[in-house]
Amino acid sequence: MKKNSLDNVGIGISSPCEEMHINKITNLAYQILRQAQLDDIKTAVIKFLKDNPNPKDSDLHKWAERKKYNIHDVETQIYTLATKFVNFLVDGRANEKGITEKDVDPKELAMGIEVEKEHSPDEDVTKRISMDHLAELSDYYTRLKKMEGEK
Repeated sequence: MKKNSLDNVGIGISSPCEEMHINKITNLAYQILRQAQLDDIKTAVIKFLKDNPNPKDSDLHKWAERKKYNIHDVETQIYTLATKFVNFLVDGRANEKGITEKDVDPKELAMGIEVEKEHSPDEDVTKRISMDHLAELSDYYTRLKKMEGEK
């Protein structure tokens, strides 16, 4: 019988079919471990960026080296997060309907940005949320204020 790498750990393979299944399982296990590693890197990158807003590239590289992360994996996670954020900013009801800031009442938008700060300190995010609400109801925040006053 042909020797294989699993013979070294006491697992004998008796057929090519068994070898194929073991290779599939090994590949799947590798993929699961790799995804877990990338998820850990993503979580660490999010924390790093939260703790270090607008870092220098050299600081990111030093951090990745200290953490023993592959810098290409770190950069891939950053690009993935940036793409998700950009997609968030350009998607939504207002964009679907072609509604821009020029199309909404500036007072309603200002009220909305202030109200939505409960979700994020980032004005791009709060503006996007506000625009989506105003795309549905042009006086959304006036109604919200009135409704909250009735409580």
